[in-house]
Amino acid sequence: MLNYIRFVQFPTVRFLEVVKKQYFGSMGTTITTQLHIPAPVETVWEVLLDFTQYPNWNPFIPFIEGKAVVGERLSIHVIPPGTKGMRFNPVVTQCDPLTYFAWKGSLGIPGLFEGHHQFQLIAASDTTTTFIHKEDFKGILLFLLSKSATLKGFEAMNTALYNRVLEKI
Repeated sequence: MLNYIRFVQFPTVRFLEVVKKQYFGSMGTTITTQLHIPAPVETVWEVLLDFTQYPNWNPFIPFIEGKAVVGERLSIHVIPPGTKGMRFNPVVTQCDPLTYFAWKGSLGIPGLFEGHHQFQLIAASDTTTTFIHKEDFKGILLFLLSKSATLKGFEAMNTALYNRVLEKI
């Protein structure tokens, strides 16, 4: 009797538990790009974390509001080429100065669609930075992701970051 009542009263919760066990762990994709920027890591980091300037140079993520502090919620507008874009409010998961910045966001209910966006900076030398731009996607609505548009968005942002950093040195 107790199991029956729980099922009737909480079908959504039970459904999500089943879906997560069967599909969530195995359904995922990653998009990764890499770029070498002829500038010190400090300069690249400064441009990357200056969210107020994103509308002036970033075609993929023209808007970020919030602080690059672990646990903080950001307000982000992402526009992959050829799409209307989307707004979401991810949480900063990691911010290691001069090396790594990441956030994780989802569409409402965990397990439907989640993205873990990551920026990594590696000082290849005193005057060159390797920039790795990556996102891990997973969830049962993963089929809605336009991988090609997202990749083009990453590449557009990378090129714009490269140009913006060169303007600073």
